[in-house]
Amino acid sequence: MTALLTVEDLHIRFGASHAVRGIEFELNEGEVLGLVGESGSGKSATSLAIMGLLGPAAALCGVVRTTSRKAPASIFFAPRLAAFGACGAERSP
Repeated sequence: MTALLTVEDLHIRFGASHAVRGIEFELNEGEVLGLVGESGSGKSATSLAIMGLLGPAAALCGVVRTTSRKAPASIFFAPRLAAFGACGAERSP
């Protein structure tokens, strides 16, 4: 079965704050996914990144892939801040 949504190595930063560190999951047809965590743990940032709705203050790195009969798509978030080396790795000063 092909996953409807695949998230691979998603990292999200807001300035010096690394809000999401390498989250990965697949969601198949008929499955339900719940993101659970403390306040400020990156639940909303992850959801907004998947939908492409995070603002310019967020630095994104990772892959979001959707599969549907109507509109298959794959989105790669390249690093937007110099703080990213390899996806998620911090550079030495």
